[in-house]
This record gives sequence, C-alpha cells and structure tokens, in this order.
Amino acid sequence: MDGVTPTNSLSAAYTTGNNATLSIPAVGRSKTEETTWGELFLDNITYSTNFTFDNAGKLNINTSTNKTLAFLRR
Repeated sequence: MDGVTPTNSLSAAYTTGNNATLSIPAVGRSKTEETTWGELFLDNITYSTNFTFDNAGKLNINTSTNKTLAFLRR
C-alpha cells in the first residue's frame, strides 16, 4: 500500500486473512520528521486488526489500540 501524510510518502506491505483480518507490521516513510497527526497515524496503523467497507465505500481499519482509521478513495 502507498499513501501520504502531511510531510511523508508512505509504503507498507500488508496481509489479509479470514474474517477480514488485517496485518500491517511496518510502514516505511520518506522523511524522519512527521507532524503530530502523522505520528498518531503511524503509531496506530501498525496495530491494525481488521477492516470493513461501509455502504458509501469508505474503508475502516480497526486497531488493537481501540482506534478506527477511515479512508476515502479519491
């Protein structure tokens, strides 16, 4: 998967399994400095446990840190 935060380009490998399980063990980034929001995102995305798509097509990733990360397709 590839993406961006306010200051970095991101790249990560992921695996999916039964019952929509999701694992993102590490995320590579282009720079070392990150915004507070970007650091929170990076801190939580590697704790992904599962995912769902809602009726509008939004991807929701749930984490073991009790966070839900929501993504819209552009």
